[in-house]
Amino acid sequence: MPGAERARLTGQLAGDVLDLRSASTGQGSAAQGQGASAGWSRAPIDASALGLVDAEISLSLNGLRTDITTLGRTRLGLSIDRARAVVTFREVALFGGQMTGEFVMNNRAGLSVGGTMRLREIDLLPLLGELADYRRLQGRGDLDMQFLGVGNSMHAIMNSLRGEGRLALGAGELLGFDLSQMLRNLDMSYMGEGRRTVYQSVTGTFTMAEGVLRNDDLRMQAERFSVTGRGQVGLGARNLDYRIIPAAVRGDESLRVPLMITGPWDAPRFRLDMEALAREQLRAEQERLEEIAREEARRLEERARSEAVQRIERDLGVTREEGESVQDTIRRGVEEELGRRLRGLIGGN
Repeated sequence: MPGAERARLTGQLAGDVLDLRSASTGQGSAAQGQGASAGWSRAPIDASALGLVDAEISLSLNGLRTDITTLGRTRLGLSIDRARAVVTFREVALFGGQMTGEFVMNNRAGLSVGGTMRLREIDLLPLLGELADYRRLQGRGDLDMQFLGVGNSMHAIMNSLRGEGRLALGAGELLGFDLSQMLRNLDMSYMGEGRRTVYQSVTGTFTMAEGVLRNDDLRMQAERFSVTGRGQVGLGARNLDYRIIPAAVRGDESLRVPLMITGPWDAPRFRLDMEALAREQLRAEQERLEEIAREEARRLEERARSEAVQRIERDLGVTREEGESVQDTIRRGVEEELGRRLRGLIGGN
């Protein structure tokens, strides 16, 4: 316990592949898979071992196997001080890419976990499949994230997560639905087995609070269309409430229908937002009518100006020259009329 006499370990360790999997991993994985749709585990996490020893250790391995995932070449530092452990990831090969950053596990006054992660060129399908049981995103990408969660179970931690991050994906696929065909045909059946949405890039930033991730600037660029997205992802509740908005369509008006994605991760529901489409069409029609009104006003103003110039030319006996303003034409007409009258008066004397 914090404050009790503790042993202190220091050292540098190196090895080939270290296996830290529990003996029941095989059975536990099956059970976890069967209960995935029920949500995060509520089983208490026993972190009491953090209070038994202080440590300062450097570790270099060719591989590391855990209950969560398997890592490749790994260089990290481990510091434990009064039940607070800090793992510094200097070099970690995982899911085909690299990770650096820091992970903190603090059990001084209840358990909390947090840290910073920088992932580069990560293979998304196995990453999201193993960590979040989400298997609909395929491709490679970068992720920067800061996070903090509190609780003595995975359920409590995931429902308390807060932080922020940035996502940048290269070319890849969304598996299970064809977004382009779904919007073009107004047909939700394109979310069936074997369907996919091929994209060239996806970028966005996000914030997390109380286990809910929120994003307002997602942008997906595909070969035939691009879209923006905004909404939220329940990291704790494992659900979606997200809106996809076609942003730049190449000559295909049928792709302008917003799409709502809601429901649980493993069985999302897709719904065309026809109400939003009607509002968009009403706004477009209003803008069209306003432009017609502005054009008519410009036309009437031009006609009135032309008639005024004609009256000025007739009354003053001048002709407006090219590039001359109406004010200059009036001034010139008045000057010429005054000149004629002066000449008449002088001639009369």
